[in-house]
Amino acid sequence: NLMLEFESDPLIGTLCACNRGLVSTQCNDCTAYLATCNDCFIKNHLQSPFHWAEVWDFEKNFFQRHDISSLGHVIQLGHHGGPCEQPANPLLFTIVHGNGVHATKVAFCGCKEQLPDKIKQLMRSHLFPATAKGTRTAFTFNVLKEFSLHNLESKKAAYDFLGALLRLTDNCFTAEVPNPYANFLRVVHVWNYLTLLKRCGQMHGIDELLPHRPAGNLLVWCPACPEPGFNSDPNCPTTPHHLRHCNQTQRTLDGNFQCNQYNKNTDPDDVSLCGGRAYFPEDQEYTEYLDTIPVSTEVKSRIQSTHENVVQSPQKSTCNYLKVVNKQDQKKFKNMAKTGTVNGQCSHVFILSCVDMQYGER
Repeated sequence: NLMLEFESDPLIGTLCACNRGLVSTQCNDCTAYLATCNDCFIKNHLQSPFHWAEVWDFEKNFFQRHDISSLGHVIQLGHHGGPCEQPANPLLFTIVHGNGVHATKVAFCGCKEQLPDKIKQLMRSHLFPATAKGTRTAFTFNVLKEFSLHNLESKKAAYDFLGALLRLTDNCFTAEVPNPYANFLRVVHVWNYLTLLKRCGQMHGIDELLPHRPAGNLLVWCPACPEPGFNSDPNCPTTPHHLRHCNQTQRTLDGNFQCNQYNKNTDPDDVSLCGGRAYFPEDQEYTEYLDTIPVSTEVKSRIQSTHENVVQSPQKSTCNYLKVVNKQDQKKFKNMAKTGTVNGQCSHVFILSCVDMQYGER
């Protein structure tokens, strides 16, 4: 019975507290929201325009879900939700929020005194546009942060996460809800890169404060490893002889030959935005380096279609204990784009670099 109470409201049809309209609209996204008329609902949600409006159908006697724009409201950009003296014509936007996919109206600011571009107006309203020009789709910052946490904690894929948002919008006719899956993948890619730039200090000019580190790097550095001139002094005369090893920087390599990737059709435009500044090297530079590595005749015949310049290696080793070269052309690596990864790390297991392997341990 307590759950059924939310399917109706005893105040429906009575005079609203504003004395100008009848009570007809409820909000389940707000905590203990008192049903009001449409105008009061808009007034109470100027700072939260993505709450669903549950509007009572007086003919069918039940609540129907509507976006706030169906009540006559237009989300105004550039004035913190307030009115604009020279607003542009409203545009129909598809905005993805944590409670679903909204088809709502948005008006850009047209004030001549301070007229930022449309991208800045959207971003300052915590809306991430899907495209740089002529965008009609945007994602709220909250939904991007929420997906990032779900993806890291529970390994939830973007397809499943967006599918849940579609069902939150309409759990009966989900196929009729606009599905911005392709835009979502692209926006998440850019969002993660910008977040990485911010957290690594590149947006704050951290390279000027840490000149001993590679310029523009996006690594998470080990705070315990000694960095001469930064957190340690290797020439300190007070360091006891038996503790001098603490000033030593140690590096190790570790390979994972089970981390494989099979050949598959991928989007050629889905490229890394880091450009070799993070853990993996730049693709073209790494490919050119691999072309100079000797390989066996069997491997050479397999990779000539993708690598033009391949250096042929001498005959395989006959040593029973040297199995690295002899395993390069095993059948288990057939149809694989990557046959493993190798990580360079410090003694505190902070990853410093990664590379993919092709055809065994190459």
